Amino acid sequence: MAMMMTMIRLIFGAIMMFINILSEKLMDVY
Repeated sequence: MAMMMTMIRLIFGAIMMFINILSEKLMDVY
């Protein structure tokens, strides 16, 4: 169960990082 939570947390963190990078790139474009 704890392992599952850790995996979800890691995936969620990776998605948030990806969104941050994407938004930065969009800001550069516009």
